Amino acid sequence: WLSKIIKGLINFFRGTPIVFQLAFFHYALPQILPFFKPTVMFSALVIFSINSASYLSEVFRSGIESVDRGQIEAARALGVNAKQINLHIVIPQALRNILPALFNEFIALTKETSVVQIIGLSDLMRQQSIISANTFRYFEPLIIVGIIYYLLNIILSHLGQFIERKLKYD
Repeated sequence: WLSKIIKGLINFFRGTPIVFQLAFFHYALPQILPFFKPTVMFSALVIFSINSASYLSEVFRSGIESVDRGQIEAARALGVNAKQINLHIVIPQALRNILPALFNEFIALTKETSVVQIIGLSDLMRQQSIISANTFRYFEPLIIVGIIYYLLNIILSHLGQFIERKLKYD
């Protein structure tokens, strides 16, 4: 029954927009639970963590399932215990298999953080909005924010490729 609840939560967080999740957690939940008064930073951290964990749980599950069952059976036949099989056979191969998807999630998370302004947290896009409202200039602030996001994601992408090359054993 616990796995069904967890699967339901994962499906909920994967099936609803992060803007909805942030708004619900920060604005609607305190109406139902009057003692619950989250800060904007706490709301953002909780929702982005749970949302990302929902996607990453599926990434890790598929990575573990991608490891050839024959290797596990061979290790069992040689008398290797389950802990050693997981630690030395399954997890290293699963991590290598999921690395591209893992870094794609980090890149997506970086871009998704721009929605935190709906709960009042000041991020790059909020700063751009403030500057544009004060100066009536939109082009320059948006270009700068776009360049910052682009550079952050290029760095993450190159880091992922670097780690992939280091883990390659072909």
